[in-house]
Amino acid sequence: MISILTTHYNRPDALIFCLKAIEDVKLDLDYEIVVSDDGSTKQNIDIINRLKIDTLVLASKNEGLASNLNKGIKACKGKYILYVQEDFLMMPEFKTVIDEGIELLESHTLDMIRYRSNYHFKNLQPCTEH
Repeated sequence: MISILTTHYNRPDALIFCLKAIEDVKLDLDYEIVVSDDGSTKQNIDIINRLKIDTLVLASKNEGLASNLNKGIKACKGKYILYVQEDFLMMPEFKTVIDEGIELLESHTLDMIRYRSNYHFKNLQPCTEH
């Protein structure tokens, strides 16, 4: 099983789109959805409580992304964690690369995978065609 961890703060509409995109990919693996909220308003928490989430981690006040991420990681039960922010939209093509990514992790070829970033890192090295 993998954990799909999403951090959240007062953006339930973005979270709804994010979770719908994950669901629409129809991943062929066992996964859990963990949402770590960083002190959103009660109104927004009420919306989130109606969503299909396996684990919801709540903070009593906003403590920042790093704290929120750490709380979410502690709640994850999967062997691997796929971290996505609430405005992330998983593309259908992800289904074709997730198995390859897990294989690379299992074989200890890699210990972390960053599937995509809008920031250009100087030292990223491709390890497969994907």
